[in-house]
Amino acid sequence: MKTMTETKTEETKTIDERERSVCGHALRYRLLRDARGYYIEAGYRGESAVRFAGADFLLATSVYGKIVRGTVTPCTLADVVSDLLAVSAGG
Repeated sequence: MKTMTETKTEETKTIDERERSVCGHALRYRLLRDARGYYIEAGYRGESAVRFAGADFLLATSVYGKIVRGTVTPCTLADVVSDLLAVSAGG
């Protein structure tokens, strides 16, 4: 899987931002886009992670919605995104 550091360009745009409260602290999510596709970023208490979510907008927004609803933290973001993409691909 690609990471944002491998593919980030100067043209990265934020598509959506959401915030959830976990134990009184903000858990922040962003759906990002650049020329290669879509990324999901999660940040919580100084920790952050970014994961490539594919080139398809509908798939990326579906995965992003599940990540936000599931209150996925940065430390588990990579595994959860990989699992969701594998299920979506039928794998």
